[in-house]
Amino acid sequence: MKIHTYDKLSITNPNDEIVIYDKNFVFQQPVTLFLEQFLEEPRTSKYDYIITDSNNIEYFKCVKISNKKLVIYDINNVPLMNIQITFLPLQINIYGGEDDQKLIGSYLSKGSTVAEKCEFQFVNQTTQLNDSFDMNADKYYCSCGIFYGTEKKGAPMVAKFREVMDANSFMTHCNKKYIIDIAAKVDNTLIIGLAIYFAEMNFHNRKNRLNYSDLTR
Repeated sequence: MKIHTYDKLSITNPNDEIVIYDKNFVFQQPVTLFLEQFLEEPRTSKYDYIITDSNNIEYFKCVKISNKKLVIYDINNVPLMNIQITFLPLQINIYGGEDDQKLIGSYLSKGSTVAEKCEFQFVNQTTQLNDSFDMNADKYYCSCGIFYGTEKKGAPMVAKFREVMDANSFMTHCNKKYIIDIAAKVDNTLIIGLAIYFAEMNFHNRKNRLNYSDLTR
């Protein structure tokens, strides 16, 4: 069966601005960023993730405080937001700053057995109404589309993530790189949080597959 992927699909600008956290992170042109995940030992960075632009200028950095919490910092090392994960049942919340006082977005699983399909709910500061993104990843977490609405109903894809594949892509002890494409008029903050969550799921998916392969040899 052919695997549905998102790396070849084009992003589409929404009709109106989507402001989730800070209007300063909403741009009038599409943005391409690069996410690097540091897994090699000895570590080559004190951060677990670094987000740069095409000129290799750092914009965001992320530290994994524990398996349940990651903190994302801006260019001035100010805590921008944090991702908190609880298990059984799976719940993912993204908050502003370092604590849990300002909720930016919440995860709601769609219960798909084919791939990672979930909904992230947030308040759109432009309209002051509840809103949501659909986050749909392919079976192997190599690519992911963020839709402003339901993909099957033709909703625009306002962001996408794709892993930069190489000979070490399926190893769990090698650094990994991802490309993040974000449409114009979309707040970059929650998208960055979702990209890091996607990279985390990519790592755990590969690790589980390798562990299962070892057990069946």
